Amino acid sequence: MTIKKNKLFLLWNFLTYRRKIQYVLMLLIMIIGALAEIISIGSVLPFIAVLVDPKQLYDLEIYNYFDNLELFSDENIKLSLTFIFILLTVLASLVRISIIWLTSQLSHRTGTDISSKIFYNTLNQSYESHLKLNSSELVSSAGKVGHSVNILFQSLTFLSSTFLSISIIITMFIVNSKVTFLLFVTISIFYSFAVVISKSQLKKVSKEVSEKSTLTIKLMQEGFGGFRDILLDNNQSLFTKYYRKSDLKLRLAQATSAFISRAPKFIFEGIGMVIIAFVAYSLSNEYENFNSMLPTIGFIVLGAQKLLPSMQQAFSSLTTFRAYYDLLDDTINLLSLKVLKKKNKKLISQLKLHKSIELVDINYKYHKNENYILKKLNLTIHAGSKICIVGETGSGKSTLLDLIMGLLKPSSGKIKIDNEFLCSENMPNWQLNISHVPQNIFLTDSTIAENIAFGKTYSEIDKEKLEEVSKVAKIYNFVNKKNRKFKHIIGERGIHLSGGQKQRIGIARALFKNTNLLILDEATSALDHKTEDSILHKINKNFGDKTIIMVAHSENTIRKFDRILELSKGSISFDGCYNDYKKAKVS
Repeated sequence: MTIKKNKLFLLWNFLTYRRKIQYVLMLLIMIIGALAEIISIGSVLPFIAVLVDPKQLYDLEIYNYFDNLELFSDENIKLSLTFIFILLTVLASLVRISIIWLTSQLSHRTGTDISSKIFYNTLNQSYESHLKLNSSELVSSAGKVGHSVNILFQSLTFLSSTFLSISIIITMFIVNSKVTFLLFVTISIFYSFAVVISKSQLKKVSKEVSEKSTLTIKLMQEGFGGFRDILLDNNQSLFTKYYRKSDLKLRLAQATSAFISRAPKFIFEGIGMVIIAFVAYSLSNEYENFNSMLPTIGFIVLGAQKLLPSMQQAFSSLTTFRAYYDLLDDTINLLSLKVLKKKNKKLISQLKLHKSIELVDINYKYHKNENYILKKLNLTIHAGSKICIVGETGSGKSTLLDLIMGLLKPSSGKIKIDNEFLCSENMPNWQLNISHVPQNIFLTDSTIAENIAFGKTYSEIDKEKLEEVSKVAKIYNFVNKKNRKFKHIIGERGIHLSGGQKQRIGIARALFKNTNLLILDEATSALDHKTEDSILHKINKNFGDKTIIMVAHSENTIRKFDRILELSKGSISFDGCYNDYKKAKVS
């Protein structure tokens, strides 16, 4: 088996020490299983020989130790040996069954290890890195983990099957070298021929499976994500056509792999039986006393019966390995992602805002070759102030918020919190002090309570606090009308809720977190003026000490804030009160 060491060894290096030990032990158990199989095969020859002529046993030296036992008397010797043979066969079968169960458990547990590691890595990326990751590739890679684990499993299976095949051949060779040599050479030639022929096809299959797996997931996500537009434009047939084309190529590639893996079995079984029939015929003509050859023929038949599946399993493992080898790339790339260094959550204390947030000479651009989104921006935000940021689309409003929240790092310039520079070391402390409500609220398919107290189970939630923030966010009446109240399930991505209800849950979530910096990024855009006025009034009344920074477009929203910041082309074009802002706009 030609193993491309780099990828396989890279995957092996990502396994935990415990799993590596288990795989080594698994290989040893497989070898023990192969030896058990050899013992069961080896017992056939003496068993048949004794059945044909029991007196042959008397010539063995070991018989002298048991000849006084009743079990091995002339009357019972056949029955005793039959029971011994059955016992060995059953034990060998139990060992094989145990191996199947153990390998299945180990491979699936390894799959959980790897997929969990990938999930952890992707969740522990910086916001900038996350923006560069393709969600379709991530979801597709999760499905490819199973194939990656299967490659490890197939490598073990190949080694085990190869060891078993060699052991069977050696045992058969001892019994009858000529017949074994003929059988082995013939089967080896055909298998080698199959390996050479399938090599280029399997390489093509491997590439096709890897590419089409990702594309199929991408099309599925786009179809579900753009369902409303597809429905309105009546594009169901077009998207189905694209999906079917991609999925068909994936399935055909998998079918080709399965065919190459399984087809040789039936050809080689036929060849093996032809050889055995020819050998039996030759021996019957060569020896006058054919009965004396029956044990040898029986042994060769059984040996061949065990050898062919073993060699087929080795071949099948090799073809599966090659067919899915390219899928290792995605798995290894995701396992190799460098994660952000995190402090122990229990040891992190909030970096609270007591005086001010200062942005000094801030420049920012997403990519090196792009223009700056923010340019030479200087800004001071005093604790407890209420600021509304306005500006045209693309002026840098959301980017400014992301910088303040530490999701993005300035291309140049510094951010200070109470005269302490914001850096990687104190970033987690600062982010614990921030509550953020985006325009599009992320909701899980769970209860209203668990979506408000995000990250907590229902039993862990402070019910009084839950009720308080729900009333401030004007979602409490909606909750009260539901049969299960706060235990009401809102559906995937809050599909059972209106846009305004989603935003009110998002506001309640931010208030439940109870930090002294509240950032609202067009968080009331789906609310009517009356509801918006009531929520902002209650936030000021109940949480007046909070520093609030809000991005808004509505005149009704802007006029409620003490200070208005207008961004234009990455710079601050206005900084003052609402009345002055209004006058500036009129003039």
